[in-house]
Amino acid sequence: FPVTIQAFNALGINASNAPQIKQNIFRGTAEYPTTTSSPGVEITDLTTSITPRTSASNILVTVTINYSKKTASNWSYYAVFKLTRTIGATVTELGNSTTGATLSGITPVVYYPDFDTNLLNSVTFQFMDTLSSTSAATYKVHVYSPGINDTLILNTCPSATAGNLSTPNIARVSSSMTLQEYFA
Repeated sequence: FPVTIQAFNALGINASNAPQIKQNIFRGTAEYPTTTSSPGVEITDLTTSITPRTSASNILVTVTINYSKKTASNWSYYAVFKLTRTIGATVTELGNSTTGATLSGITPVVYYPDFDTNLLNSVTFQFMDTLSSTSAATYKVHVYSPGINDTLILNTCPSATAGNLSTPNIARVSSSMTLQEYFA
């Protein structure tokens, strides 16, 4: 249901201080070659910024990525998506497990089936970030592979980029990042 200015006023919240939602929907296609340097290659088409209204705000980050890989390989065993937040010059990796090997991220890059480059894969993940700041925060998704270099294709698969759109399983879709501010 729609939230009106009157609804905020009834709760004693000035509408100009209401929680925000920022969304970046990428409907095009793009290729991102992986790197072995952490945090990985930034998926620039999903980068989204928000300036919290209070220092007590939390930001719910929701990311949906539809992707394929350029070559048939076992790359999915060696790649992760990473989420970072930048405030000023400070970059912070979010949601990573720092226990164990160098392959840590917020979620794995998984391909099904592993050696098929004609099917799309999809992942959605969320992270609740506590900022303690009213400075602008920029959220970025990275694809990181410490062992195998390959290319992630966003929103389509290699057959579609070659112009073969008549096959039923070759789709063009969108990916997105949504930032929702919550007052603590």
